[in-house]
Amino acid sequence: MRTSIVLAAFGLTLACPPAFAQIRSCPAGQQWVVARVSKITGTQAGFDDAVHDHIKWYRDHGYKANTIIAGPVMERSGGGEPVASKDLVLSLHIDDPGVPAEKYDDAWAAYVAKYKANSVIVSETSGCLPKSGPACQATSPDPIVL
Repeated sequence: MRTSIVLAAFGLTLACPPAFAQIRSCPAGQQWVVARVSKITGTQAGFDDAVHDHIKWYRDHGYKANTIIAGPVMERSGGGEPVASKDLVLSLHIDDPGVPAEKYDDAWAAYVAKYKANSVIVSETSGCLPKSGPACQATSPDPIVL
């Protein structure tokens, strides 16, 4: 079975974090994004709670620009139509501010533990994507499949 990651459904609206200007430099008009594929080993609801608690931690600690979105990896078997995976999730952390370890607290540890109780990271990659504009939008009815 060939696994495909569908990005078009996420309707990406992106912005570049200044915290990464020296470490993770993106060209003008682009921003840093972390993409992870996770395998659900617990429950989807537990994973979804971890995502909620993850973004809540950022908001509670004054980080307002970043976004985390997650959805099923789309799988294709035998060239047929993509079908949502039952156990693989794609998450995008857009504008990840790069929190230093000394800022981690009990709430940080709690959402990380929730992720670990419900999933394992299968792959992780990061890079620069356009902030907005035509490059961020599907121009055909077909999804963008990597």
